Formats: sequence, C-alpha cells, structure tokens
Amino acid sequence: MELKNKRIIVTGGSDGIGRHICLKLAAVGTRLAILGRDADRLAAVEAECVAAGASEAIGIACDIQNPDAISGAVEQVTAAFGGLDILINNAGIWHKTGPLDEIPPQLLQATVQTNLTGLMQITQAAIPALRANEEGIILNVVSKSGVVAQAGQSVYTATKYGVRGFTEVLKADEENTGVRVGGV
Repeated sequence: MELKNKRIIVTGGSDGIGRHICLKLAAVGTRLAILGRDADRLAAVEAECVAAGASEAIGIACDIQNPDAISGAVEQVTAAFGGLDILINNAGIWHKTGPLDEIPPQLLQATVQTNLTGLMQITQAAIPALRANEEGIILNVVSKSGVVAQAGQSVYTATKYGVRGFTEVLKADEENTGVRVGGV
C-alpha cells in the first residue's frame, strides 16, 4: 500500500511510541489524525508532523476510556478527511509490576478500558469507514506482553493477550472485505 495521502488515525499519538509512529508516517506525506488526552502535547505533535512532511495533521483530544469521545473522534476524522484508510490502535496504559492485590482498582479499570475495551470500541466505530475503501488496514499494538506472560503484569498482560485474540478473530472476520488486520 502506498502511504502518501492515506488517511490515518493513530491512538495514543501524543507521546512515546505513538508520537514516533506519527512522525514516521508524516515523513511519507500521510494525512494524520492524532488522538490523545493532552491538548498541548497533541498540538506539539501536530506541528512536528506538519514540519516532518504530513500532507495534513489534526490533533483530536480523545480519552479512549470514553465511548462517546471515541465515536465523536471517528466521526470528526471521517468528516475532515472524507473517509479513513488506516487505524493504528496504539493507546495504552502500562503500570509498575506487582501482585494483583496491590493494583489499585481504578488503575485496573483504566488499564482494561484503555488497552482492550477502548481499542475494540474505536475499531468498531472505524470499521464502516475502512470497509468503504478498496483496502483498509487495522494495526493493533499487541506488545511483547500479548505473547509472553510476565510476572507482576497480570492486568496489563491480560489486556494484551485480549488484544492479540481480538486481532486474530477480527482478521478472520474481515477476511472477505478489503480490510486487512494485523498485530505488532
């Protein structure tokens, strides 16, 4: 797939790996919708992407834990770009290692909602726009923790194993559409 001018959503794009993904995609002239929670960081990455060569970049404040924000963000992107070609599900919460009974309940909930439920919800919202093309791509960041169980990472690893399973089933479900699904 030629990436120039492709319309792409990157979740968790305002920091870390997501920011680097955005900058790499910008360098080949894509149209980027950068989703994240921090408006100031989004604005900074948006400017960096334009400077790096993105044909268009928009930062959209979206908490992936909020289903209404998710559907609103996808609607905003498809309206602004006239569709969607690629969804990169990168947003995630990682927390320090430790036994399950020492993970605060709020952190457990936020990790599951961000890493797994929110990923599924944004994928669900984006699939109609992706299917409207001859080809579309969904790329889910599975992480090493979605392949190898790591001591002290019960909640994070559970979410990433879930993302891996979701990715495999979605790949089978989309087999006869133009949407390709993969996990990294």
